[in-house]
Amino acid sequence: MKGFLGSLFDILFPEACRICGERVREQDGLPICRDCWEKLELITPPFCTICGMPFASKEGISHPCSSCEKKPPRFKIARAVGRYTGPLREAIIEFKYKGRRSIAGKLGKMMVEMIERDPGFGDVDLIIPVPLHRSRMRERGFNQSELLAREIGRELGIPVDTSSLIRAKRTISQVGLGMEERMRNVAGAFEVLRSEPIDGRSLLLVDDVMTTGATVNECSKALMKEGAKSVSVAVLARE
Repeated sequence: MKGFLGSLFDILFPEACRICGERVREQDGLPICRDCWEKLELITPPFCTICGMPFASKEGISHPCSSCEKKPPRFKIARAVGRYTGPLREAIIEFKYKGRRSIAGKLGKMMVEMIERDPGFGDVDLIIPVPLHRSRMRERGFNQSELLAREIGRELGIPVDTSSLIRAKRTISQVGLGMEERMRNVAGAFEVLRSEPIDGRSLLLVDDVMTTGATVNECSKALMKEGAKSVSVAVLARE
């Protein structure tokens, strides 16, 4: 009965698209109309073959960017579905900050499609979400990266480990910080509690948004130190 009333409410009072304000029809629970969603800015080549940063010019081929050549990150590769703008940004805000967990399935499937297209990921043995500090977890009530990781694991048939890597130090938000500030902010923030599950394994590290890569690089550093064979990174969006 509750489900029926909920569906009837959605029909009588459809949600407004977060982009254009038009009414939204049923579309995987996304608060964005189909026309706006189709304008999502996907990341396509050419981009850095290591960190995945798209190049300003659409001409040429993919190759390592100057930053990765000067200071190679600890992860093998990092890839993002799209740019953190427009419909993808609105979807992530609804998911991460407004608690709309129902869209994790849609977003996770987009990440699976990206992973399956890119041979750089290779064979993955274990999926690890970027962890939240326990105090942040209490505030938010869930870890958005864990929900994405579980969707990916379910689709690909790969186990998800949420207990080996922890965020041992609470840090301030990375929003608004420069690259050097971000690196200092997360330095030493992550620890591996159990090395056995990751020792000698190819890991897939999952997060929602990547800006400078400081967070995922610090996670990768901790995982590689404890014996991981390699760490690949998959995120939803790149700023």
